[in-house]
Amino acid sequence: LAGLIDVARGHPDVGVLIKLRHGKGETAHHGARFHLEDLAKELFARNGRPPNLRFTHENAHDLLGRASLAVTVSSTVAVEAMSRGVPTRIISDFGISETLGTAYFVGSSCFAPLSGLSPSLPDVTCRGWLDEKSGAVADAEALLGRCAELIDRQDKLGSALPLRPLVPAYGSAGFVAYALGIGGPVAVHAPH
Repeated sequence: LAGLIDVARGHPDVGVLIKLRHGKGETAHHGARFHLEDLAKELFARNGRPPNLRFTHENAHDLLGRASLAVTVSSTVAVEAMSRGVPTRIISDFGISETLGTAYFVGSSCFAPLSGLSPSLPDVTCRGWLDEKSGAVADAEALLGRCAELIDRQDKLGSALPLRPLVPAYGSAGFVAYALGIGGPVAVHAPH
């Protein structure tokens, strides 16, 4: 957050929007220990709030439609931005790890430190990585065509989803049979 405040101060003519994952007090799948708005109050109390920085709950899709740069530590929004041609940077200051989800983006060419952010950065996304790793498409027709292909493949299999075998992803064949027997597909999906 302090790094993004520095970016806002360094580029006072550009709006810096911080997309919040959820509102204060809302329950979220990826809840945060501390809410950014609370942390911001402390930082703003020290050095003031840059007038060009604000928090938003706007839809990410709409934000990307007018963004000159999308920045994240790790988010599926980065993949959407890349597929739409929006210059994207994955913050590298915290390292690359599975825990942060940044390992997924290795090969994307989009890593950058906070200190290197600028609204005029070009799109450097490795299109080969994007096509191979994400399957993201900017064209809805192509996506719908891919969905139709998958549905057709599934129909030819003559079985229920998923396309991939349950074993070994969900455990041994014995466990899968047991779980399906006592709880159906939900038991296999959430064996706890």
